[in-house]
Amino acid sequence: MIKHQRKLDGMIVLLGALFFLISLQLLISNKIIEYIIFIIRGLLFYKLFFYVINLKKQFFWFYFLLFIYYLLYGLVNSNFFSFIVMDVLSAFSILFLFLINNQNKEYVTKRILNVISIILGFSFIFSLIYLFVYGFRPAELMGERIVFEEDGSNFKLLFQSIGLSVVLLPFVWFVDFKRKLAIGLAFILFTVINLISLSRGYLAGSFISILITIYIGFKLNKFGLRYSVISSSSIILFSLLFFLNQNKEVLDTTLELLKYRFELIGNEVEPRDIEAKYYFKDLSDYQLLFGKGMGAANLRPFGKYSERGIMMMHRGENNLIMKGGILLLLIIYGLAIYAIFKLFFSNDIYSNSWASVIFIFLLLERGHQQFSNVFMLILFCMAISYSFSLKK
Repeated sequence: MIKHQRKLDGMIVLLGALFFLISLQLLISNKIIEYIIFIIRGLLFYKLFFYVINLKKQFFWFYFLLFIYYLLYGLVNSNFFSFIVMDVLSAFSILFLFLINNQNKEYVTKRILNVISIILGFSFIFSLIYLFVYGFRPAELMGERIVFEEDGSNFKLLFQSIGLSVVLLPFVWFVDFKRKLAIGLAFILFTVINLISLSRGYLAGSFISILITIYIGFKLNKFGLRYSVISSSSIILFSLLFFLNQNKEVLDTTLELLKYRFELIGNEVEPRDIEAKYYFKDLSDYQLLFGKGMGAANLRPFGKYSERGIMMMHRGENNLIMKGGILLLLIIYGLAIYAIFKLFFSNDIYSNSWASVIFIFLLLERGHQQFSNVFMLILFCMAISYSFSLKK
């Protein structure tokens, strides 16, 4: 019996409910669901906080002091309250750094993987309905990469739901047939969406995810003639071939535009870099080292002035510096890099899969910050936590 197993199971149920509600927003855009999501995230933090205290994790006090400091600093700076609330919720997710220990690491991995992957199947269905209702169309011009025929779409929900398949794919060898299918179909749909919207970063993430998944499969000798592998692979392959056959002309245009986008790398003026240039130009030394606290705003998104601004910088490393300065950047990325090496050199069965979560997260951060993506951040922190649960 794992210590505090009932508390652990309760948190995993809350995680499943949270992921389902985030995915459900693709179909039902209602403030009530948003409020329930906030409540669940708060309750999850409450349960996780006392669970971690019982585990007597090292450096928890350091997390708590940083949390209080950045919160008070944001309030003193009179940052927008709504931005502060969202950053507090992200800080709650960071607490997952302390969830896993040597005793519960396999149990937590199996349970969370089983729960999230089966809900991913619902996310896949919800996403298909969402795309049909709002009429998502492939990019036909470089300046119109994401086009919907109907107003009111929230495209970011796709990244928070089926987008999770990019980091779950390397775990596909450890789940049953229906979960393999859910992860595979969600991954294909998400990759196709990023293909026709010309997203270089997420396509690169998908490609790396496939390579790592194949590597893990060979390492575990999973490429034998197994029923689940053959069945799920056949369904996914035929689904992909059907899509390609039905959209030949559209894909030709998409591939031409995508090729042009990749050719521009190194030669184009990148709006994210212009944004960073304006932001760092007026930054004090103290703000560079310690950030602007929770609720910090970017007043020049893509270099264009906005009175209220947005609550993020588009590149992940810049976003961390804006919130918590070089101090927060070194802590988060330093832990991540250390964890990747520790996981890579480990012979633990899940180590390569968890390492891929961190690697893909950092890769995606170069294109667009992942700190506001609830489950990306949770899995990223759990991967680091898993690495610290391993023996030296």
